[in-house]
Amino acid sequence: MALMAEPSLLIMDEPTTGLDVTVEAAVLDLVRDLRRKHNSALVFISHNLGTVVRVCDRIGVMYAGDLVEEGPIGSVFRNPRHPYTRGLLECLPVLGTDKRTSPLVPIPGQVPPALHRPQGCIFAGRCKHVDAGALHGRPHRDRSRIPGESAHRVQCVRALELPFWQRPQVAAATVAADESAAELVLDIDHLRKFYETSTSIFSGARKLRRSRRSTTSACPPSAA
Repeated sequence: MALMAEPSLLIMDEPTTGLDVTVEAAVLDLVRDLRRKHNSALVFISHNLGTVVRVCDRIGVMYAGDLVEEGPIGSVFRNPRHPYTRGLLECLPVLGTDKRTSPLVPIPGQVPPALHRPQGCIFAGRCKHVDAGALHGRPHRDRSRIPGESAHRVQCVRALELPFWQRPQVAAATVAADESAAELVLDIDHLRKFYETSTSIFSGARKLRRSRRSTTSACPPSAA
């Protein structure tokens, strides 16, 4: 309905959250076609990186209210330079991979409270690449341009020092060796579990009706 007015800018905040995947795909295709038809700009806010790739040309990664990395979709996904962006991609399942050979790596720690923001880099408390010396005296909002990618910028003092990112992989031979060397601890066959249902108001009502019927049938016929 918003696109019926042919807006120059449309802001969509989690528009497909909670939808079935097939409905979500249909909605995203419709939005993409209408955007091209009306030549509208679109700001798409989502935690789902799969939908962002499908809809957007550029991406801005935010952490605790700060824009920590921005650039074309292809540049950021191929060569993420901020540790938080890398952490998000390492938590993203990939089709055709196995959880044992391509594990999902969680980001340790928690987002700092809004009223107790740390000085300097806000992601430092959760970053495995943090260098306290490098953070000293550097502006909190200093964003660097990535060489060869002029439209790709990142808010990290070590962005240019980090090695090229590759998704963590575990060799299949290592996984097989670990499984074969594992000691069998417990082996169970034909295990069944039964659960007793608790009494509810409906089962109580059924018992009450049965009680009334039995009481009525036990009464002698009226003398009249």
